[in-house]
Amino acid sequence: MERHNIRMIESVWYWFKSNRLHLIFWTIYIMYEAGLTGIFAGRFGKAENYIVHYALNISLFYFHYWMMKKFASKHLYLLFFLLLILLEIAIYIPFLATLNHLFTDYNQSSIRTFFGINHKFIASATYRSIFFIIVSTGYWFLRQYLNERKKAEEIEQDRLQQIVKKETAEKNLLLAQNAHLRAQVNPHFLFNVLTFIHRRIRKSDKIAGEVVISLTSLMRYAIETSQNTEMVLLSEEISQVYDLVNILRVLKGDEFNIEIKVDHNISEIKLIPLLLLTVTENMYKHGDLSDVNNCGVLTIYQSNNTLTIESKNLICEKKKSLTLKTGLKNLRERIRDFYGTRAEIESLEHEGMFHLTISIPVRKSKA
Repeated sequence: MERHNIRMIESVWYWFKSNRLHLIFWTIYIMYEAGLTGIFAGRFGKAENYIVHYALNISLFYFHYWMMKKFASKHLYLLFFLLLILLEIAIYIPFLATLNHLFTDYNQSSIRTFFGINHKFIASATYRSIFFIIVSTGYWFLRQYLNERKKAEEIEQDRLQQIVKKETAEKNLLLAQNAHLRAQVNPHFLFNVLTFIHRRIRKSDKIAGEVVISLTSLMRYAIETSQNTEMVLLSEEISQVYDLVNILRVLKGDEFNIEIKVDHNISEIKLIPLLLLTVTENMYKHGDLSDVNNCGVLTIYQSNNTLTIESKNLICEKKKSLTLKTGLKNLRERIRDFYGTRAEIESLEHEGMFHLTISIPVRKSKA
C-alpha cells in the first residue's frame, strides 16, 4: 500500500513537472481576467462560477487542439476547420447552460426560456467559445512551427555532421597516405641490404640467416599489401604469421610458446591484409607466452559462411615495454569499416586469460 502511494505521488509530481508551463499560464490568465473583470464590474462572482466556466473553456481549448493535431494532417484544412468550429459551438452552448443550471445561479429555467438560453446568452457563449477556439488554433500553429523548426535544425545538424565526417575521413586518408609514403623510402634498397646480409651470414650462422629471410619476407608482405591491396589470400597471411613466429622463437627461445591450429581447405578464403599478423603480434606484446604448459593458441576455422579467428593466451602481469595499445583498436576499426555489421570482434579477460574472437564473412578467391 505504501509503495502504491509513493508511485501515485511520483506520477502526480511527474505530471505537474511535465505540464508546469501550462499550469503557470492558466493560473496567470485566470487571475488576470477574473481580477480585471471583477475590478471593472465592482464585484466578484462566486467560486463555483469561475470553476465551471474556466473548466469548460480550458477543456474546449485542449479538445480543439487535439482535434487539429489529429485531423489537420489529413488535408481537411478549411472545410474541416469550419465544420469543427460549428460543431464545437453547437455543443458548447447547451453544455455551458446545463453546467450553469446545475452548479451556479445562472441559466435557471423560466416560462420564456429553457435553462435560461436566450439570444443574449447564445451571443455571449458563441463569442466566448470562438475566443478559446482561436487561441487554441494559434497554439496549434505555434507548436507546428516549433516542430518544423526542430526538424529543420536536426536535418541541418545531420548535414553538418556528415560534412565533418567526410572532412575527417579525407584528413585521415591524407595522413595515412603521408605515413605510407614516409614508410616507403626506397624499400627495395632495404630488401637488397637484407638479402646481402643473408648471403654473408647464412654459411656461418644458419639460424641468423633464416631470421633475416623471415624478416625480409615479412616486411615485403607488409609493404606490398598496403599498396592498394584490399584482400589477400588466407594462405599468404598464415605464411607471414609463421615467419613472425619463427623470428620470435629465435629471439625469445623457451620464453615464446605458441600453437597455431588451422582448419583444412580454407587457404583460398580472402580477408583483409595484416589481420592475423596483428592478432599474433598482440598475443606476443600483451600476453605471457613463457609457460610451455599453458601456451598461447591461435585457431583459424570456417563454419558455414563464417571465418572465425580465435586467440587465447595468459595475460602478462608485467609491462614488457611502453606501448599505446592501439593494435586491436585499429584492427576493430578496419574490420568495422570493411565488413560493417557482418563481422564481429569480441575480447574477454577471464581468470588470467585473454580471449579474442573475430568472425568475418567468407570470401573465396576467384579461379
